[in-house]
Amino acid sequence: MQPARFLRRLRDRDDTRVIAVFVGNETHRSDLEASMTQHRIQAPLLTVGRDGARLTGVEPSSTLDASELAHQGGLPPARFPIDQLSPAEEIRELVVPSLVAAQARQDEIVDVEALCREVLPEWSLLGKEAQREFRARVDDVVRRLAEGDFGAHFRYEPGTKASQPRIRVLDTPAASDPRGTPQGWQAQQRRAARALGRQRPQIEGQLAPSLEDLAQAGGLGGEEGVPDE
Repeated sequence: MQPARFLRRLRDRDDTRVIAVFVGNETHRSDLEASMTQHRIQAPLLTVGRDGARLTGVEPSSTLDASELAHQGGLPPARFPIDQLSPAEEIRELVVPSLVAAQARQDEIVDVEALCREVLPEWSLLGKEAQREFRARVDDVVRRLAEGDFGAHFRYEPGTKASQPRIRVLDTPAASDPRGTPQGWQAQQRRAARALGRQRPQIEGQLAPSLEDLAQAGGLGGEEGVPDE
């Protein structure tokens, strides 16, 4: 059974025991242990390093077992961009590029819940209420985007009894004449910058996929017939 499916089954059980576990980088273990001791925190500590993971501080009566595990996965990601409590502006930072990427793939529909799964790494680990709250926040973000500069490109469709809230892609530069496609994506990149409250992207291609990224995603047609500048 996959971990996400297993956790969803546990989440729905009334007799599931929840144990708080502190997680950190193995290189910071000594500092974490000292801080937990200082604040009188008695809880398991899981640290992950480049070639192993270590779990300590487990009570004898706990369902957890203290252990060390070797792996070859390297260091974990430095940070998750957002979590379920992040403010709307941070959620928008990830939602805007995701919607532009959907344009590049020429998707017609983007479900709000699918968008939640894409931008929130721990989505499948959240409880039903936390998922509902985060989905409502993403729902509000995409609705406001569709009411703004992206209105000609995306339409927000609220949920009904038969369907979940979703975004309909109305227009995409990927479907334009190849000679005007690069200019179309550049204009969309400027819209993305405005949607995020910036006059221009801080780094070219940071806010929305670069032209090269969109080409790899199938969003750019061939440039045959485009005059050289």
